[in-house]
Amino acid sequence: MGWVGSSKDLFAELRAASLVCLVLSLAFGIMSLSAVPHLSSHVRDDDESIYHTWTAIWIFPWQAGERRFVRLKWLCWPQHALFLIGAALYCTGAVFG
Repeated sequence: MGWVGSSKDLFAELRAASLVCLVLSLAFGIMSLSAVPHLSSHVRDDDESIYHTWTAIWIFPWQAGERRFVRLKWLCWPQHALFLIGAALYCTGAVFG
């Protein structure tokens, strides 16, 4: 992100959009990693994979008493999609900027 943010060769709009996508990807990545220990304790023998296991996690720190039920897939897919979009925006800005 520092490399994208400090690059002066990109259009300002593409640089900002790329940074937003990469920061959100990072946030989903951190949430994915924090969900893995909780998920591993909830995996049952009849579960297809860890991606289909439900678990309750705190998505935001200020939700101390309120947990959300999520699947790991719901955190991984946005992480990967946002990373690819951010990389594509960066490449577009580098080529045409």
